[in-house]
Amino acid sequence: MRDLRWKGAHAPEDGDWIIAEIPWHGPAHLVEVLGADDRAEWDDAAVASQFRLRVAFPKNALEEAAAWREPEARELKSQNREDRRDDVVVTIDPSDARDHDDALGVRALGGGRHEVGVHIADVGWYVRPGSAIDLEARARGTSCYLPGGAVPMLPERLSGDLCSLREGVDRLALSVFATLDNSGRLHEYRFAATAIRSRARLSYERVQRALDGAEPLGEALQTSISTLMRLARALRSRRLAVGALQLESVEVKAVVDEHGVPLRMERRPHLESHELVEEFMLGLPRLPRQADDPHRALQALLEVPLDPAKRRLVHRMVLRSLARARYLERDLGHFGLATREYLHFTSPIRRYPDLHNHRRVREWIARARDQAWDPHETAALAAECSGREQDATDAEREATRVKGLRLLEGRLGERLSGSITGLVPRGCFVELDDPPVDGFIAVGDQLDDRFELDAAGVRLVGQRTRRRFTLGDTVQVTVARVDVPARECDLALEQDETRRGRHGKPGVRRPARRQGWL
Repeated sequence: MRDLRWKGAHAPEDGDWIIAEIPWHGPAHLVEVLGADDRAEWDDAAVASQFRLRVAFPKNALEEAAAWREPEARELKSQNREDRRDDVVVTIDPSDARDHDDALGVRALGGGRHEVGVHIADVGWYVRPGSAIDLEARARGTSCYLPGGAVPMLPERLSGDLCSLREGVDRLALSVFATLDNSGRLHEYRFAATAIRSRARLSYERVQRALDGAEPLGEALQTSISTLMRLARALRSRRLAVGALQLESVEVKAVVDEHGVPLRMERRPHLESHELVEEFMLGLPRLPRQADDPHRALQALLEVPLDPAKRRLVHRMVLRSLARARYLERDLGHFGLATREYLHFTSPIRRYPDLHNHRRVREWIARARDQAWDPHETAALAAECSGREQDATDAEREATRVKGLRLLEGRLGERLSGSITGLVPRGCFVELDDPPVDGFIAVGDQLDDRFELDAAGVRLVGQRTRRRFTLGDTVQVTVARVDVPARECDLALEQDETRRGRHGKPGVRRPARRQGWL
């Protein structure tokens, strides 16, 4: 047994999980305390450690960030920067957004044409290439949003303050001005460095209520939002006409208290106000992101009317059938969006590829030499960013699942309903209706039967009982076992479910074998 040594006042407690360096000889040294697996306040730290997220910023990066001040008059009114602070500009984000890096505005030009302004925080003004902040941002690649807080790409002084397009505050931006007619046709566009002042911080829900007429905004804001929505609908119609997929991805969020204890799990529906923003967030290629080629048949499939649970399943399966998006050093387009040229540009506070692309735009504006096209360096950056983004996505999903499992810990033995979302020979994966958490039913053990998966992978059939379980089926279950550290949840079929025979008819119930996880 080795002695454990540490620095500082925070000592690990009995039952805590820790990370330690263990040399061949001598005492072990404490690196990190992950906390006890029964304390919800440590969940985010455990996930961050699992995915090796960079939680602490280096001292020199923090010092660089702290040295920046609010933009001064000479920066706001520079001859190289347009002063658009009198424009009606708003941010539209999730209600719990922690940074605001894009804003929208529109003004009528006459003759059925409009100038839409897409304003993105000028992060490149603050994060200079090769600086300590830049090196750390590249190492992180992206921000990661966990239930209890963010692991940001940039220090808080920038991500939540100077770079964030806060309401009523002067901010520096890079803007795209696009001239559109009422049919959504693009007539011209240009880039410019700008100074803006957001008139309002709006959430998607607030904008949707305004669009529905349930809670109108002030006259100027309502006119702006309504015009933007009309133009967004026209842009979307044009993309759908050439084959774009209308995929809906329902986000599940864990709402926690100040101690990390989950209060509830929420499905956040896709609103038309999301589409308002999405349609104006397409840009010109520099560090492209590639996705798979869809087919007209998929478009028709996605338009079939279904109940909410089956609709979520179909959209999820179509999304999974497409190749995973990744960054590349060359442009291959984004066929899911029916766009020949596609990149990430609108979130430089939280994505390093967007910051990279901002620097290229600044070079275009200044007519400076493009410094980005060493193909080997760009390919390496693309691969790095793809990996970092996938790590962050996996960490966010893992952290959300942990909170969902903690919520189910207090509901053992409770009867719930859900839908089958996945099948393997041993059983079914089920997404519960409320809370939206996944669990597993070992149907073979519970029904004392041997099940086989059909060739299409969409149905399990019992060899003795001929009992069938099909993707999308609704089932009634009981929460049988929850193991948070193992990330496992076992569900048991309700009694009336186990009694069903072939084609759902009553059958003979046999003793269930011991339940377990895959």
